[in-house]
Amino acid sequence: EKSSGDNTRRTKAVFVPANDGHAVSFLIKARKLGEIAIKIEAVNALKADSVEHILRVIPESHLIRRNEARFVDLTKQRSASYDIAIDIPRNVDAGSVFIKFTLDRELVHVSLGITFLITFF
Repeated sequence: EKSSGDNTRRTKAVFVPANDGHAVSFLIKARKLGEIAIKIEAVNALKADSVEHILRVIPESHLIRRNEARFVDLTKQRSASYDIAIDIPRNVDAGSVFIKFTLDRELVHVSLGITFLITFF
């Protein structure tokens, strides 16, 4: 096996008898996500042939962020109850799920203040 100055090419010389096959393996290190074209060339003194295969690179795990905003009006009642569905994929890494819930009281006051101004002026 030899490598040229270009890190994207590897060459391995293999001698295969006529009407026979031989397995060849290479280590592939993906440098980006998405599709990578893998080109394989077979060359002898008389002919050459090649095949190209597209390899799709996806991460083993990746961050998914979702945000759901709700307005809670407590002017007519003291409490409110809501069901929030959380879809967690089955193939998540163990211990990697983190759910954050934030209630911003200041936004409620600002919203009620605007409603008050619109209603009475």
